[in-house]
Amino acid sequence: MDIEEKDTVEETNSDEIEELRRFVDECWPVILEKMINIIAVFQEDLAKQNIGPRKSRIGAFGPYPGINKEIIMEVARYVSDFGFASITGDGFYLPNNESDFHDIKEISHPAIIELFNLEDVPQYNYYRVLPRLVQKAIFLMNEERGQTVELIGCFEERIPVLGFIVHNITTYGDLDCIYLSKKGEISSCTVRDHLSCPGIALKRPRCPFYDSIDIPWLFKELFLRRKANALIAVKRVQDLRPVIKNFIVKGMPREFLLENIEEEL
Repeated sequence: MDIEEKDTVEETNSDEIEELRRFVDECWPVILEKMINIIAVFQEDLAKQNIGPRKSRIGAFGPYPGINKEIIMEVARYVSDFGFASITGDGFYLPNNESDFHDIKEISHPAIIELFNLEDVPQYNYYRVLPRLVQKAIFLMNEERGQTVELIGCFEERIPVLGFIVHNITTYGDLDCIYLSKKGEISSCTVRDHLSCPGIALKRPRCPFYDSIDIPWLFKELFLRRKANALIAVKRVQDLRPVIKNFIVKGMPREFLLENIEEEL
């Protein structure tokens, strides 16, 4: 083979390699999605063995910096106390056993953890899988952080979500939105849907979900689009306990979440 023929062969091989790279790049999103689906099935099997059926599992999600993690873990313990398993990003409590926290590795095979550590498989995909393990979820919305992926995952899987904020102002009195339902120091948004929210108006009323904690509109829209979802404002995380009971035990829609909670406050 002379030099000219060798150069031609090398150019052909280079073109084929480049074409193969483009093909892999184009197919990678599909491949990754199939991998995620396989992982979700595998994790569900592990969750059934180590936690119980999906109907008994509730997610407790939110950002971890500062006091946030303590709030999330407190919510997870409430869920356990009500007879449900609670799954967080770090681990889980079994039903009626809020004193014993289990590491998330018990439902994540080492091969799954290793996969999500690969450069081409972003870590956020792991948190997108977690919502598939629960039948409902509760979200701390005081900050916009990693719970974004979990919230979108819940929306995609049509999992009912209860979002809450903890703030010393839960009502602005006479200035409140007409859709803000109040019981003591707890407030709940009862607007029919995201299109009816006065918050998108040029001159809007006061609202704890704008003025106390300004939840980004994208997230508010995810909560308001479905009647099974809800937004709650409390001064103390303890005040959320009866609301959680109405949400996960009684299955109340958002307009009734503040009903019959006085005896537990």
